[in-house]
Amino acid sequence: MLVLAPLFFGWIYADTLPDVYQSKATVLLSGEQENSSIASLIPGASSAVDFDTSIFLLKSHRFLDLVVSKLSIPTSLTNNQQEPSWGAGDIDKNLSISQIPRTNLLEISFDSIAPKFSAQLVNAITANFAEYQAQLLQPNVKK
Repeated sequence: MLVLAPLFFGWIYADTLPDVYQSKATVLLSGEQENSSIASLIPGASSAVDFDTSIFLLKSHRFLDLVVSKLSIPTSLTNNQQEPSWGAGDIDKNLSISQIPRTNLLEISFDSIAPKFSAQLVNAITANFAEYQAQLLQPNVKK
């Protein structure tokens, strides 16, 4: 009986928690993984700086604020306020970005109680990052 009571209360507690949805996207970093520098002789070192820089950019408040400005935030996430109070800090708490080992791929995932918002956010992040990469590949185009 003593064993069943904690299990019962644990089940009730878990049942009251909101559902959390996770959206994921995979992004290909442009360029080749190896280059002609000395760093290319060290396994994994040739692209580490590119991955770290890309992850830093994707999690930067400036980049995330740009993404948030293009989204419609559900009122359920804004405490029923007219103006969304979400910003980069709120997004950063539930955003995860990691390199897929031995590839030029990054995995972006976001957890939210609103499944559509989670998917919209991940899609907006990948679209904005693709635009950023395209601008880098066209250095002669005026920005």
